[in-house]
Amino acid sequence: VMRIGGGMMIVTGILLLTGVWATLMQQMQSWSSGFVVGI
Repeated sequence: VMRIGGGMMIVTGILLLTGVWATLMQQMQSWSSGFVVGI
């Protein structure tokens, strides 16, 4: 479990350094903007 978590942190860091993370987050924000909480 710790190795998987460490690997995920490394991948996330690489994505942040390359700018891919920002692109992915921007796409997810535009995709999820149409959802409304039904409470």
